[in-house]
Amino acid sequence: MRNKTLRKWVLFFDRISYKLFVTICVSALVGIFMVFMVVNTLMIMHSNNQKMAQKEAQVTTQNMVYSVEERLENLRQYYLYSAMNDDLGWFLNNRLAYSDYARYKVIDSALGNNALFPNYINNYVIVNIANNRVISTRGIYDFSEMINKEEILNIYENNTQEVNRGNWVYVPDGTDVDSRYLQYHLTVDTKGLNYVLNLPLGTYASKGFLLVNVETQEWKRWIWEGVSISGKAVCVLDNDGNVIYASNSGFSEQCQKKFSSDQPMKPSRMDVQGTSSIVSGASSSILGWNYYVAYDYGTFLGATWKLIIEFLIAVMALALLSFVSLRHAIYQPVERLIKEVTDDKEPLVSGNELQFLAGQFANLKNDKEALDQAMIQRRKRLAELFEMRLIRSAVSAEDEWEEYVKVLGLTRHKLYATVAIIPDLRDTSISEDEINEDAYCLSLAESLPDSLKNMPWLPLIYDSCTLTCIFADDTEEALLAQISRYNKAVKEFTYSSFGFQIQMGVSELHTQYRHLGRAYHESVFALQYEPDTRESSESDCRFYIQSSRAAEEEINLHKYEKEICDGLKAMDKAQCYRLLDDFTDRLRTFGEWAVASVYFAALIDRILMEAIGMKIDILILCPEGLHKLYQQIMEAGDVKRVRKNMKKMLIDPILQERSKLLVDQSYQMMAEIEQKLADSKGNITLNECADELNVTPAYIWKILKAERGKTFSEYQEQYKIEEAKKLLQTNLSVSDIANELGYTNAQNFIRFFSKGTGLTPGKYRKLTYGSI
Repeated sequence: MRNKTLRKWVLFFDRISYKLFVTICVSALVGIFMVFMVVNTLMIMHSNNQKMAQKEAQVTTQNMVYSVEERLENLRQYYLYSAMNDDLGWFLNNRLAYSDYARYKVIDSALGNNALFPNYINNYVIVNIANNRVISTRGIYDFSEMINKEEILNIYENNTQEVNRGNWVYVPDGTDVDSRYLQYHLTVDTKGLNYVLNLPLGTYASKGFLLVNVETQEWKRWIWEGVSISGKAVCVLDNDGNVIYASNSGFSEQCQKKFSSDQPMKPSRMDVQGTSSIVSGASSSILGWNYYVAYDYGTFLGATWKLIIEFLIAVMALALLSFVSLRHAIYQPVERLIKEVTDDKEPLVSGNELQFLAGQFANLKNDKEALDQAMIQRRKRLAELFEMRLIRSAVSAEDEWEEYVKVLGLTRHKLYATVAIIPDLRDTSISEDEINEDAYCLSLAESLPDSLKNMPWLPLIYDSCTLTCIFADDTEEALLAQISRYNKAVKEFTYSSFGFQIQMGVSELHTQYRHLGRAYHESVFALQYEPDTRESSESDCRFYIQSSRAAEEEINLHKYEKEICDGLKAMDKAQCYRLLDDFTDRLRTFGEWAVASVYFAALIDRILMEAIGMKIDILILCPEGLHKLYQQIMEAGDVKRVRKNMKKMLIDPILQERSKLLVDQSYQMMAEIEQKLADSKGNITLNECADELNVTPAYIWKILKAERGKTFSEYQEQYKIEEAKKLLQTNLSVSDIANELGYTNAQNFIRFFSKGTGLTPGKYRKLTYGSI
């Protein structure tokens, strides 16, 4: 019974189409694979879903805290810098009167009414303890008149040790005065977050202090600005777990419980406002506070389901592609074999194709004509393989040469020459961008009549964007005559069939088969020459001519390398193209690919080194590795094609990436320009600065105009004046200061300083600092 059932299945598969059988098997395999992959993926995604959501919530919270801290640090740095204001130093050493209103406006502009931090602060106050004088956002008055001076002094005295370097102080029950209050201008807001700084900076003897009150609503806006769209609630606790800010009381109680736990910052699931949420925490390194944010878990879950759906679609597409590819890979050899044995493009086969093939091969045994045809096709492919190995110098053993010649039935000759053919599309209406020389070459090779295909000693084949064949004869006259007739016939056929001409390059005549690899490169180089007019040739073939060493010595490789790299620095695409064209034209005079390839390789090396020096990621230029890049550029063995490849694969990508880098690095470049000025004490020219930073002078000029609104010389003059002012605070003489700043004599320095400030250095020192 079992054997009978097995025979039924065997008969069934013998009757059905082999294509259907392959389809069934492949469908089953792909289906099993797809089910396993989907189930396994869903299990993994389900188990990791919560971990991924918690991680994303934690990263978002940390980014939010970083954003808030960055603003506070910027504010702190700004007031540390402002504390060095010269007018502020004068206020600490003198009693500011109402007649000194201009100085007050300068101080107020620097500390309060500035455009760098709009709406960041409520008010500021500078207390001069020694002179009992106050400058604040709301005016000038005596410290004794301040309504909440005891509170201000307590804040200052309680943080004395920290104030010397600046300290953030949070006052939950501080003063928050209404602007309608009669003594509003004599009161300082202290409620919330305050920045306190001892004055003057860098001294132990305190003359006063600065207090800046941060706008609470603005601080809250920073927090919510950094919370993603799925954020539902926010709570901020201090070091002791006290609530600084909470969007609702219920959430603050949950955060205080989390604060007291062993892992207060670890993300966890909670029920917030009736919604399943993930609560993530992050600590502030500046304030020491703990920030907690509740994120809607449903948002993360929705994103995960979206990812799962997209994955399923991708798996289905992959399964379909795998099905089609596997089915084609299994059945295509059988289908191709059927076409070959039937000589039909669309053969009709009923039943099992394997059975049909078995019958066809049985008939072939008795069909000598079909067998001979198969041998001819085999011999043709073998001849193409033999020729390919010859032009690539892969045939080095005498016995291998003898075996090929014997099997292919070739006649040995005394002289051999290689011919290279490419389409000549210069006189056609086709634009350079639309030219596909590979397609034209393949079409020409496939459509040649048998009389032309059989004329060469080895047939016309396609290799490295070029059509190549080998001619052989026993005398030079006979060999050149063959090539001339072939050139004329191929030209006539190409023009009548395709409407364009061809160019044919012919190598030197060689007596050894081992030299055919070199002959191939000679024929390719011959395509660069104008048609030869030698008496032995009546055609316009281009014959290879050995170049002289004098031409080789004329190329200044270092000059081309430097000027092309200068063009890359200057973003001058036209200069790079022009120099590369000139370099290529010079190499064409060599006539030897071995020499030209060395020059090309050296130029490519130099361009890649320059790209690395310009901080361009080398993987963008050669994602498959340097070896692959060199191979792609120079595989054709033709200087014109190498030039085209270098423009496309090197020059254009480098200029594109450099343009992006220059835009992205403008802020960093400004810092480097300022550092160069500082290192040289302002004694550096625009060109020197550009050379040291590996950019063009025009780029530095553009950066300074955009970032500082000044030219290089204006910014340089401003820098030297500021440096001179600092040095005038010391006991150095004017001559010493002039020497320090790089002036050859004091008179040049005095003229420069007077022009920039309206005062001589001595008068400026006396008016500003008194006697030193």
